[in-house]
Parts: sequence; C-alpha cells; structure tokens
Amino acid sequence: MKFIKTNLSNRVFTITLSRSEVMNALNPEMIKEITKAFQSASKDKKVRVIVVDAEGAIFCAGADLNWMKNSIKQTKKENLSSANALYDMYYAIYSNPKPVIAKIQGSAYGGGVGLIACCDIAIMSANSTLSLSELKLGLIPSTIAPFFQRKIGLHNLKYYGLISKKIPADECKRIGLVHDTVASQDELDAKASEYVETFMTLSPQAITRFKKLCDDIEYLSAKKAKKITSEEIADIRTTKDAQEGLTAFFEKRKPNWP
Repeated sequence: MKFIKTNLSNRVFTITLSRSEVMNALNPEMIKEITKAFQSASKDKKVRVIVVDAEGAIFCAGADLNWMKNSIKQTKKENLSSANALYDMYYAIYSNPKPVIAKIQGSAYGGGVGLIACCDIAIMSANSTLSLSELKLGLIPSTIAPFFQRKIGLHNLKYYGLISKKIPADECKRIGLVHDTVASQDELDAKASEYVETFMTLSPQAITRFKKLCDDIEYLSAKKAKKITSEEIADIRTTKDAQEGLTAFFEKRKPNWP
C-alpha cells in the first residue's frame, strides 16, 4: 500500500501525503516512503524543487493512533528503532540539497509540525493551526526538537512544547514557523508557484551550498565562522555556475543553469 503520492513535472517533485482517512497520520510504512522519496529526489538531477502537500482537510495529525498503541507494548529497543527511523525522515527533508516547500492546507500536530519545521519554506492556510501536544499524552516533542529549534529557537521550542496549545496561523508566521498565510487553496497554490518560479531562476549549485553553509555555521562563533565562510566563497567563485551567473549578469541575459 502506498501512503504517499509522488509526481515530477517541469522539474518540480511533489510529495503528497495521502492518508486522508486518518488525517495523514504518520506510521512506520509512511515514514519509510517519505524518507525514500526525499533521498531519491536529492540525487535526481531532473529535480530542482520539492513541494510537500497533503490530501484532505488535515495536513498531518502526527503519529498514527495504532502506532502509538503498539508503542506501549514495545521494548525500549523497539521504540528506539522507530524513533531513529522518524529522525532519519526529518533529516532527509532538512538536509535535502534541493529547496523544499510545504503547502499546509489544514492543521498539523506533533510529528506533523516537525515535518513542516524541516522544510525551507512553509505556506499555511489562515484558518489552520499547529500544535505540539505531546505533553498531554505524557510524551515530549523529542525527535522533532532539533529541527523545531533550528527553525524558531530554543525559547519558542520550550514555550510551545510546554503550553501544548494550538498555535494560530498568524502566530506561526510571527515566530517564523511558517512564512506566508493565505485565505484559500487557490492562494496556497499561487504562493507556492511564486516560490517555485523564484527557485528556478537561482543556481542549483548555489542553493545546495547555501543550505549546507547555513547548517554548518549555525552554532559557530563569528570568529570561528571566518575560515569556513571565506573558503566557501573563494571556492564557489571558481565554479561553472558562478561564472555563468556573473557572465549572464554582465551580459544582461538569463543564466543557463543545468
């Protein structure tokens, strides 16, 4: 059984969560499918942009109820294995060399919020909410914590994890968890298309290297960042992409990216 749908069109790879009958809740099989889809897209030269969307009224309800029930009976070793698989999915999204856009047509909870936090760009329906509600179940938002922290900071991770309340769309935008809120599905599609068009004008190599640089320097002091940032700009200036981009700029034409 397939729990996601994928489509490649005009160099845009769309990954659609397709378990609307259970609010697109994550289970081990779905997690494996999402991980493989992102890993495959990361290596596919035909893919320039990745879009994540979902079917139904809810973007992602977090962990599947049956999966949570089974976890009560599992050993720590078994729970560790499933937690590692979930982390691998988040990391495949977060570390993907291609820009990743999330189209959030409905609310998301727990692990679904983690999926959003791993994406580079997030667009959200204005009447939707996000929530870290794990503490209500005696759990904690552990696996998603590093990605949530990188998105909006440790103080927000602690605050929203502790209060375990729904976060309205306008507040999600204010704290930087999402970048745009829209009123309708048409606007959601249009805004995502705007981002796609923007990414298509940029150097694929520069996107990949900039995403990696952001991760590399996040916890470095300004002094320690000197070496890595200086070496990176010195190296990229000698690449074909940079030479093409600069030449196109001076010749007042569009660059021909691979």
